[in-house]
Amino acid sequence: MTSTTKEREKRVAERRIKGFAKRFGEAHRNLALHAAFPLALTPDLLYQIWANFVPEAPWIAVAHVLLSRLCRQVGYEMYEMDIADRNLLLRELKEQFGQERLDELGEFLLDYVAQRLIDDDPDTQDLREAQEWTALAYTKPGETAQEFAEAFSSRVKLDDMTEVLRLTSLVETFAEPLIEAGFEPLLIYANGMKSFVRGNQEIAMAEFSKLHTWRGLVQLAGVNLPLPIQLSSDKGTQANPFWIGQPVSSSEAFIGRTMEINVAFDQIYNRSNLAVWGSPGMGKSSFLEQLTLPEVWQLHGLDPSKAVIVLLDCLNIVPFNASRFWKEAIQLTRDKLDSEPTLQAEIDTLLAQGKTTSESLRLILRKLGKQDKFLLLLVDNYDHTLYPHKQYTEEELEAFLSECRTLTYHSLERQYVSMIVTSSRRLNELRPKFDPQKSPWYNHYLFLALKPFTETEVNSLLNRAPMLKAFKEEICELAYRHPALLQNACHLVYQTLRKTGQFPDRESFAKEFLSATQDLFQTICELSSEVEQVLLMLIALSNLGGRLHTKHYDLGNIELLFSQQERQLSELEEQGIIIHTVKGGKKMYSFASSMMEWWVIQKIRNSNEIELQQRQKVLFKLISRRRVEQVTKAVQWLWQSKDQALSILNWIGKERSHHTPF
Repeated sequence: MTSTTKEREKRVAERRIKGFAKRFGEAHRNLALHAAFPLALTPDLLYQIWANFVPEAPWIAVAHVLLSRLCRQVGYEMYEMDIADRNLLLRELKEQFGQERLDELGEFLLDYVAQRLIDDDPDTQDLREAQEWTALAYTKPGETAQEFAEAFSSRVKLDDMTEVLRLTSLVETFAEPLIEAGFEPLLIYANGMKSFVRGNQEIAMAEFSKLHTWRGLVQLAGVNLPLPIQLSSDKGTQANPFWIGQPVSSSEAFIGRTMEINVAFDQIYNRSNLAVWGSPGMGKSSFLEQLTLPEVWQLHGLDPSKAVIVLLDCLNIVPFNASRFWKEAIQLTRDKLDSEPTLQAEIDTLLAQGKTTSESLRLILRKLGKQDKFLLLLVDNYDHTLYPHKQYTEEELEAFLSECRTLTYHSLERQYVSMIVTSSRRLNELRPKFDPQKSPWYNHYLFLALKPFTETEVNSLLNRAPMLKAFKEEICELAYRHPALLQNACHLVYQTLRKTGQFPDRESFAKEFLSATQDLFQTICELSSEVEQVLLMLIALSNLGGRLHTKHYDLGNIELLFSQQERQLSELEEQGIIIHTVKGGKKMYSFASSMMEWWVIQKIRNSNEIELQQRQKVLFKLISRRRVEQVTKAVQWLWQSKDQALSILNWIGKERSHHTPF
C-alpha cells in the first residue's frame, strides 16, 4: 500500500469518526473508542464493554455503533472495523484514557474469550486466538510479536500458506502497536510472505531485502523464521543454508551427533579426557566448536562460566614444537580471562619471561582451581603433533606426549583441566608405537569415533531446504552419508535451485561435485595406509570390470582377498569410505560415494610405472605373484583405454543398482 493511499484512507476515517461524534454526541464517541479495541465485535461483547467501561452512554449506543459506518457486518452477529478507523480510534482512546485503560481492556477481553469462545470449532478457535493477540498487542507487544513469529515459523515449515496468509492479515491489523514497540521487521516479513503467497515474487524479494538474513533465516522476536527457498535475488536475500569451507559454529546449524556430544560432556563433567577421531570431513572441528557454545553447555546442565574454554588448532602452529604449543595454550587461556585482570597480569609476566612450558600451565590451573574454575582444552588436529622434524626431534615428541599425559592424568592439577583432542585416526594406530616397557602415551583418553551420518541426520540436513528432499537419491548417490560431501552436494543443488528454479542435470551436477570435493578425496587417500590404498584400488578395478560391456581383464576371485583383509575393510567402512552388501554369502564391497570411486579410477588411469611398482610391493604381501600380474594387466589396460574409461562418467547416477543409500 502506497503512502498516498494510506493518507487518503486516514482522511476518510477522520471524516467518518467526526461525523459519528457530531450525530450522536460525546458518550457515543467514547463507546466507539472502546469498541475499537477488540478485533471483532458481537452485540454481546460490545454490550459488556458498554456496561464495564462506558455506562454513562445510553444502552442504545451499542446498536448505534454496530450499525454505523464505523462497522461492517462480516458474519452472523459478527462485526469489524476498518483498519484505518480502528487505528485512529485506538490512538484517541490512549490519548484520552491512557495506557491503563488499554491494560484494563486487555484483561477484560482475555477473560471474555476464555469464558465465551470455548467451542472446538476451528473458526471459533481462530477467533479466540485473534482476540487474545489483540489483548496482548496493545498491552504486551513483545509477547505478541514472539507468538506471531512462532506461528509463522510453524506454518511456513508445514507449507500451510492459507494459514500464513491469515497471519499476515492479523499482523497488518496490529501494525501500529508492533511498530511502536520496535517490531517493524515482523511487519516487513508478513508483507513479504503475503506477496509471496499471492505470487508477487518481485515485491516479496523487495520486502525481504529490507531484513537482515542469515543462511536463509531471519531472526524476529527471538525466533528464526525461514524464507521461501523459491525466492532468489542478486543481493543474496536467501543465503545458502549449507556450510562449506569452515566448521559449523552455530548450534542451530549443527546436525545430530547427540550421543557423541553427551559423551563429551560426561568427560568434561568428570574432568576426564577424550580423543575424537574420524576421517577428513567427518565434522571433527565442528564437533569441537559445539563444545565452546554457552547454550550447548546449558542444555547439558553445566555452567559455562565455570570453564575457561580454549580451542587450539595444531595446524596453526608452524613449525610445531612443544614450546610453541604451550605458549599458544597459555596465550589463549590468558585471552579468555578478561574478568580476571590480576590473573591476566600474572600470565603476561610468565609469557614475558619466556616460561611457556606445561609447568607454567599447571601453575595457571592451580590459580583457576582456587577460583572454582577449570580449563577445557580443545585441541584440533592433535595428530599433527606426532610427526618429528628438524626442529622437533623424536625425543622431544615423546617428551611432549608425556607432558600432556602428566598434566591431564598424573598431576594434582588434573582436577582443574579436561582435554579433548581430535585426530584423523585412532591415536593407538599412530606413531610413536606402543613400548611394552612404558605405559601407553594415549591410554588416559576415552576414544570416540565420528562416523557417517545416520539416515535421521541426513534428513535433518535436507530439512534446511525441504525442496532438496526430491533430489535426495542423487545427493546420496554421490555423497552417501559423509558430512562434508553432503554439505557440498546440498550446497551445489541449492545454489542451482536458487539461480534457475530447477534441479541441475545429473552430469553437470557430477562434474561440479567432483571439482568441489576432489581435494577431500585426495586427503582421504593420503591418510589411508598403503594396504588401504591398495584395497581401494582393487575395489575400484573390480567394480569397473563388472560395468564394462566387454570383459577386458580378470582379477580372479578377488572376494577371497577381501575376506582376508576384513579388519582394514571394516575400518574403511567405519570412515564412510566404502560399504558392503552380502550376495551369495559373500561380502561385495563398493565405494560409499560413486564420485570417489570415479576419482580413484581416474587416479589409477593417471598413475605411472613407478607408482604401480610401489603398489606391487604391497600386493606381493597380500596375494600371489599370479594375482599381482592380473592386477597389473588391469591397470595397464586402463592406461591404454582412456577414451573408454572417460565414458564411464555417463554411468554415474544411472546404472548403480547394487547400492542404495538407505
